[in-house]
Amino acid sequence: MKIQPQLAPAPGQTAPAAVQGETKAPLASNNVTTASAPGAEKQPAELAVFSEKGVTLTREAAQAVKTFMETAPGTEADKLTTVKALADKGIMPSEASLKAVHAALTGTPFGKQAAEWLTQSGIEFPENIRAAIDKALQLGRTQEAVAAIKSSPLPDQVVKQIDALIKQSGSPAELAQALKKLAAEQNIPAVKLIERAGAIQAEMIHHAAKQKLGEAITLLLKQQPSDPMLQSLAQKLAQNGSLQEIVQALRTSFTGDRTAVLKPVAEALQLADMAKERTAGALQPSGIILPETEDTEPSLPQRAAIMIQKEPSFERVASFVRDTLPELTDTVQRAEALAASGKELAARSELMKGIEPHIASASMEEAASLPADLFAHVPPASKTVVMTTITEKMSQSAIDFKQFKRDIMRNLQTAELLAKTPQQAKPVVETAIKTLDNAILKGNFMLYTDMKTEKDLMQASQQLADARKLLAKGDTQAAARIVSDVKMLIDKVTFKPSDARVIHMAAQEAAETPQRQLAGAMAGLNDTPGARNAFELVRAAGYNYEHEQSTALLKGKAEVPNAVKQALLATMNSDQAATNLTGQQLLSKPENGLQSMMMSLPFLLGGQADNVNVFIRSKNGGQQVDWENCSLHFLFETKKLGAVGMTITAADRNLSLKVQNDQEGFEQRMAPLAAVLKNRLSDIGYRVGAVQFGAFAQKAEGGPAVQTAAAASSSKGFDFTI
Repeated sequence: MKIQPQLAPAPGQTAPAAVQGETKAPLASNNVTTASAPGAEKQPAELAVFSEKGVTLTREAAQAVKTFMETAPGTEADKLTTVKALADKGIMPSEASLKAVHAALTGTPFGKQAAEWLTQSGIEFPENIRAAIDKALQLGRTQEAVAAIKSSPLPDQVVKQIDALIKQSGSPAELAQALKKLAAEQNIPAVKLIERAGAIQAEMIHHAAKQKLGEAITLLLKQQPSDPMLQSLAQKLAQNGSLQEIVQALRTSFTGDRTAVLKPVAEALQLADMAKERTAGALQPSGIILPETEDTEPSLPQRAAIMIQKEPSFERVASFVRDTLPELTDTVQRAEALAASGKELAARSELMKGIEPHIASASMEEAASLPADLFAHVPPASKTVVMTTITEKMSQSAIDFKQFKRDIMRNLQTAELLAKTPQQAKPVVETAIKTLDNAILKGNFMLYTDMKTEKDLMQASQQLADARKLLAKGDTQAAARIVSDVKMLIDKVTFKPSDARVIHMAAQEAAETPQRQLAGAMAGLNDTPGARNAFELVRAAGYNYEHEQSTALLKGKAEVPNAVKQALLATMNSDQAATNLTGQQLLSKPENGLQSMMMSLPFLLGGQADNVNVFIRSKNGGQQVDWENCSLHFLFETKKLGAVGMTITAADRNLSLKVQNDQEGFEQRMAPLAAVLKNRLSDIGYRVGAVQFGAFAQKAEGGPAVQTAAAASSSKGFDFTI
């Protein structure tokens, strides 16, 4: 992949003043002089790009550029592209930086290297059945969920008996009772029979819904036989596509007369929803039990331990322990004797020794309980350790969520009271936005919670951003109304762990190798896509490694707990992988005014480890990407469709999307998904325009190429080329 930066100097960026020992880029050889001098010879292109950007090169830097152009592999154009990339970023060139950026731009993508590394390590990505069922139901793919339930083997005779019971039973209660009796006779868990019966019933209802919808599409095709949208939907229906998605596409994308089919389409949708509900209703609850967020308080032993550490009066500490933990009466008496002799520290230590065993047992009693089948892919030797660690962390996450909720509600209440004075309210709203964004991206409770909670928090953050704009305009009433709405939204949010996320966290805790840690991060993003899971994949790939290591050292920690990069680079072809990753980090270096980033990430595609390239372009707001005004380009290489590019451009939260692929009929195949995509983006606060489809650009000589602009301006942006 070649990436050709064409970035203009960022607004407000000035050339640094020359210092002693530096010169204006042309000191690579004696016959190179400044271009501005009268009669001077023209600068070489590789040095001129630095002068154009106002970068003053040292003699060593100029020599490094000259050596790179003479000795580095690749064409002159490739090498000049690398030099331009450093100039655009304002990076002083060196042998190492030139080599790293050149590897990132022209070498094997880092994500592909990591994917091959996982394949060579024998890493598989087994799909947890319950996670697959939940995911299929979430997407409206009832037949996939039914197929996953039916994949659990049962004797043929038992399946026939279940069919007979479904026909004979008059009510759900009668059926459940009969199934439990059959389970006892066959020595099979009743849960399996109930789930299978629900799947069979859902399949029958779904078949009726499919027939209704098929009749409606057939009727429309008789009226408009050449309509490509209807043909595509008929094909999707024949291939067992999601009925909800097909109905949505009919309602939003089909422009013909739908009057004659309104009733059958509505009936089909109602039946499809019934089938989905029947499938979900037959599923056994996950078994994850957590204390309610609002009622989660430290146990009595924990409160006693806190008092020992912080309460100045030893008499109060001893009295509290004696009253709340009568089994420690002897320990309290020994501690009081030590305190009476002037040894208060020893007395507190004596109390702590007596309380510690009670803290451990209390935390185990209050910890969440998880069913054993969640750990189907965890090594047997690790199950006990994982159970203890995960449940304790989940309980702590509930406490963390409660604290977060208390803090954000306090901020919102203050902002609501100060809304009439925008200058005072604005910093409070800013604090609330930062608290929310940090919770979404870095809060540990987000590793466990479900997608609805994450979506609700994202909506709250976006609404507060609107309130901030209104305060800046002086519209205090509208801002106060939004803050009040957000407060009500946050108040309703509760901490609900997701089965799939708990499974992945369990696997991550049990991962004994860096390969499994990276694979776990990839699987987590694949099964439960979200902001935190995406961030965890970026961390696992090593993009934040140096920053987190330095932060950990400043805090006195030996190393970052999930320091995958160090082991990953040591295990892989360390020189090539490290150089490539370092190059990408340099290409993502913060800039003034405009910010461009590039990442090559390992990604799960069709159950296999593959590579996705991500390019980001935005305004730089305090070294953060401006999510309301940015451009993102994703580039996938798929086996069935070839190269697929997706460009998402956000301007003041208005989205435009373009999907690119060179295969014929690509738009017809993807059009039914466009409406679903638009709805999901709208759910998190974006206003989505039309979704455009197109082929990749072609080279002038007729050869295929993949090109897309990541910015609206041709003079400022990236030109991505495969």
